[in-house]
Amino acid sequence: MTRFLIVLACLLTMSLNMEAQDETIHTLKNVRCEYTVLLSEDYSTADIKKQLRARCKEKAISEVTSEVYKSWSDLVVANSEYGEGAESLNNLVNYNTSSREGEIVEFNIVKEGTELGDGAILFYCIADVKVKTGIAPDPEFIVPIKGIRSVYFTGEELHFSFTPYKECYMMLFLIENEKTGYMLIPNQYVKDQKYYANQEYKLNEDSRSYIEFAKSPNLDKEFNKLIFLFTTRKWAFDKDSQSAKEIVEWIARIPNNEKFIHQQIIEIREK
Repeated sequence: MTRFLIVLACLLTMSLNMEAQDETIHTLKNVRCEYTVLLSEDYSTADIKKQLRARCKEKAISEVTSEVYKSWSDLVVANSEYGEGAESLNNLVNYNTSSREGEIVEFNIVKEGTELGDGAILFYCIADVKVKTGIAPDPEFIVPIKGIRSVYFTGEELHFSFTPYKECYMMLFLIENEKTGYMLIPNQYVKDQKYYANQEYKLNEDSRSYIEFAKSPNLDKEFNKLIFLFTTRKWAFDKDSQSAKEIVEWIARIPNNEKFIHQQIIEIREK
């Protein structure tokens, strides 16, 4: 598996207990979805019904969530002369780091049926749906990050800069394609500290991250995911948690209006 060579004796943990994220239940009545097929086509009634039920759920969620929510799970793949490194997106986005998409807590079919038309048949599904969502993100809490490439070679060190729009704290996690995970920052050299609004912070040749890239010897190239987490206050993370699932579930419990998340796929190659 990929190893990030972090020169430190132990990772620092943060203070303060986590709080439960506020939730809202939205009730939507008579959500309707339709699907039309030609009479000359081969089709499976069971498959169409299954698809329509899924569409009703998606439609209900979209009714109560906004574009701000949708941005939370977007992955940013940086351009570089080495390539996009985007092949592994399906490998690494199985976990959602925020409740912005909502969760179906109740789904009751009101009516399912068909309507015949001119050479076609229309299938429909009408359902009552309850959707649970968390609190909305703070649109003013943004942290642009610069300098992250799509491709790194073994032996290279991670360099980047960021400028928070609000005072915050920063943590950096790595998720490997084997679904293991690590907290990379803070560490012995990059301390747990408050970052002030509208100031640029750099981890470069002069102010090092002490995170060096290495690739599994049995792979020609490897894809990992970096998760930058910025929070308006300190949150306690168990440094012994080393699975992607544990990390992202912990991140999801932080209220959306107290965090900004940037996720990025990187490719690691031999020189």
